[in-house]
Amino acid sequence: MAYEPIQGMELVDATVSGYHGSERQNLIKLMTHAGASFVGVLSRSNAFTNLVCWKFQGRKYEPAKKL
Repeated sequence: MAYEPIQGMELVDATVSGYHGSERQNLIKLMTHAGASFVGVLSRSNAFTNLVCWKFQGRKYEPAKKL
């Protein structure tokens, strides 16, 4: 099945925090089918524009608050 990206989603670099297993994989699949890029491991050289998180805490949440 072919998916048509959502206009503007090419500007989104998203990451996921607090989800595991099939829930995590389904979120990643949803984001990429919509046209976003997935950022798995954070480093100084790669950043994200959006965070999908289970709880408002953690290693990825702290930098996300500064966006």
